[in-house]
Amino acid sequence: MQKRILFIDHHSELSGGEIAMLEIVKTLDRKRFHPLVLLGKGGLLADNFRACGVEVFIEKLPEYFIGLRRASSGSNRMINLVKSMVAFMPIVNRTRRIITAHNIDIVYINSPKSLLYAALAARITRKVSIWHLHDCLSRDFYSKPTIKIIILAAALITKVICVSDIVRNKFISAGGDPGKAVVIYNGVDTDRFHPSIFCENIKTSLRLENKTVISIVGRLEHWKGQRVFINAAKKVSDKFHNVVFLIVGEAFFGFEEYEKDLRILVQSTGMQDKVLFMGFQENPEQFYALSDLVVHCSIKPEPFGRDIIEAFACAKPVIASNIGAASEIIDNNNGVLIEAGDSDVLADSIIALLQNPDYKASLAVNARQTALKRFDIKKITKQIEDIIIQL
Repeated sequence: MQKRILFIDHHSELSGGEIAMLEIVKTLDRKRFHPLVLLGKGGLLADNFRACGVEVFIEKLPEYFIGLRRASSGSNRMINLVKSMVAFMPIVNRTRRIITAHNIDIVYINSPKSLLYAALAARITRKVSIWHLHDCLSRDFYSKPTIKIIILAAALITKVICVSDIVRNKFISAGGDPGKAVVIYNGVDTDRFHPSIFCENIKTSLRLENKTVISIVGRLEHWKGQRVFINAAKKVSDKFHNVVFLIVGEAFFGFEEYEKDLRILVQSTGMQDKVLFMGFQENPEQFYALSDLVVHCSIKPEPFGRDIIEAFACAKPVIASNIGAASEIIDNNNGVLIEAGDSDVLADSIIALLQNPDYKASLAVNARQTALKRFDIKKITKQIEDIIIQL
């Protein structure tokens, strides 16, 4: 008999955690599991779920609730906090009614914000619940009151799937139950992300033929380190005149001003023709494919690093900040780890790889093998299915 699983997220942006949920749902064994999805608004994520035949419910959440910032309670307007508290139980009740009406067996929660209402709805309906934790619950990202509220909500959850060891450790340090928390890494579709992707049309349209391409992929947010990337690009460009730098991603969650700052930085360094903003791309595999090297330069502990495993699957060498989960993914054989936040160190590492093509090629081969062995989405989803069956 199929288990009916309701996957819940508070928004519909295609960010890292949401892409992870989409890949899991797409890969689930439909003979044993029947997935349904509940989102707090419509958008690309909802469209992608519907495209793969999954029923999607939209229970529109108030913008003042979706827009609450996680970093600090002081960054939220008091009126929005008050309005969110007033709206809380109605949101819980709407979620509860969907769980009941659709005979849900498992409530699968995908974000801290949706945890706040979905955990209570699952407890009220006496359903088994899973929280897929994609974040480090630390002061790097959350205020102390926010962490306490999240941990209280997590106490209602049956199982917590953490995307890395550092995420699990931060969860436990914050007061989470270690007996509930297991580590299952994110996965990548190694058939979609693979070394032989055709990308010549994009190269031609961007006039990148005969160029060395170095890319950074991910949403535009200050801790993702795009400023470090741009500053390093200047130093690399002074030595290699045929290099182009791609910034693939856009600003989500109110970070539009940060994108403006990045563009100003590029202009101030005179790199407008060298550093190109590609915006959000629904098919990032094509940009990995046209890249010679991928950079991951977060300046705060990275909970996972989806861009790393996507680049690996495309057989691309990666230089990454040695902070957070990157060190759980990268070793000396499949990539390069460097000190976080230092643009000179990043530039020197890029230059060293470009000057050593044999080493770069060996990293690429080992990167693909790592993706196949440790991060293939079919293997990752099987691990999650085993957890579900045991509950």
